[in-house]
Amino acid sequence: MRLREELPDFPGITEWVNGQVTKAELAGSPVLVHFWSVSCYMCKESMPSINEWRDKYAANGLKVIGIHMPRSEKDTDIETIKQTIAEHNL
Repeated sequence: MRLREELPDFPGITEWVNGQVTKAELAGSPVLVHFWSVSCYMCKESMPSINEWRDKYAANGLKVIGIHMPRSEKDTDIETIKQTIAEHNL
């Protein structure tokens, strides 16, 4: 995705963890979409920065959507995903 491109639909999402949103609810707001995986070291390393931006720019309307993208079969364990979300305050 590039800046100012239309937000795509997210087909294949099997579960929303911290609330579900629609494109209509996001319309007119700046949106940061963070693709990550539980097995990705660099993804986890960037999470504090993503949280900092989320908190810093929330008053300006920034919405952050984190999308877990499994890199292997092991990455599909929903309990591990939820635990990582909780650990990193996503």
